Amino acid sequence: MEKEQVTRQLARYKETIRAIKKRDGLGSVRLLAERMNYSRGETISEYGSIRHYKPEKFRDFVELLSRVFDVNPDYILNGKGPMFLAKTARGTALPGEMSARELSEK
Repeated sequence: MEKEQVTRQLARYKETIRAIKKRDGLGSVRLLAERMNYSRGETISEYGSIRHYKPEKFRDFVELLSRVFDVNPDYILNGKGPMFLAKTARGTALPGEMSARELSEK
């Protein structure tokens, strides 16, 4: 991946983090990390640095942002579509997640 493409991804990532903090009233990345049950809040800031950029970890983290805050991963990774997706309906399992019924059966 070209450095310019990574730089654009990171700019969209930072823009999205700012928008999440503003939209959800979170004053810091530490509070954002708590909302995500993510143990290392400083890592959220580190992901915005080209020095710490690791493509697989970055994509995984963007997917987590997507599940928790309805962020459009295609916006951050490719610059396509809106920044946020429509909120998922309560009780609807995300792809790869088990429904409440499936969990109780286990």
